[in-house]
Amino acid sequence: MFIKAYSKSIHLEAMEMLLKRLSLDHPKYLTVTNHIGTTRAGDIGEEIVF
Repeated sequence: MFIKAYSKSIHLEAMEMLLKRLSLDHPKYLTVTNHIGTTRAGDIGEEIVF
């Protein structure tokens, strides 16, 4: 069996960079923030299982 080292999600990094560019009053700001939270929680779960 091959064991792959844990790495942070590329999608999460992209969403964090997008969030830096969005203004606080942008209509999608809250959606992106929520998506980052759920992705981050999933990554933490994957890391714990690993």
